[in-house]
Amino acid sequence: MTKQDKFFSKTKKIFKSFCNDNRLRYKLDDCGDPISPTRKRKFTDHLYWFGSEKHFGVWVARDTKAKYNNLKKKLLALGCISIQDGDTEGTLIVTKANALKVAKTLGTQKNKISAAKRKAASDRMKKLWNNGKMGRQK
Repeated sequence: MTKQDKFFSKTKKIFKSFCNDNRLRYKLDDCGDPISPTRKRKFTDHLYWFGSEKHFGVWVARDTKAKYNNLKKKLLALGCISIQDGDTEGTLIVTKANALKVAKTLGTQKNKISAAKRKAASDRMKKLWNNGKMGRQK
């Protein structure tokens, strides 16, 4: 493994741990690079691994110029820097310190549920499975 491969592997782990620590969605895109996609099905906005330890990428798109420009203004106010700007889509970079604010704006967070509620729901499901009320009926 080359030095560059080791660096990329390290920075991908940094992005993954950032997503896990802040309860952000995490998945690999078609190329195998890590992203944090939005939970809003209408949009494909996402944070993405930028290949840097201190910065993440942001990709956004909207149907109209006005909607895109309004979102871009919000992101620039949160500390993003525009690196590619189209009519209705663009790419920005954001520092790791400001990335959580951007993630909240884009809606890449997982559902907010307390550990106690999550455990209670898990216990209810286990009980239903064990009682034969879930799954295939024999």
